[in-house]
Amino acid sequence: MLNDGRRSYSNDDVLYLVGSKDGIDVYRIYHLTYSSTNTNRFPRYQEFVGIENVREYIEKQYIETR
Repeated sequence: MLNDGRRSYSNDDVLYLVGSKDGIDVYRIYHLTYSSTNTNRFPRYQEFVGIENVREYIEKQYIETR
């Protein structure tokens, strides 16, 4: 299951709801920018269980660092 995503145009990250684990939504943030330093795991992603973990990550990475 891959649901509608949301994109950040400032850094090419995309947030998707990818499923559920024990009744809690599972999200992935995919980083879509390709470079010669990318590994075979392109595109790379981070997985989060629960929307609160997504919110916390976004606040730390994109709001608090500006």
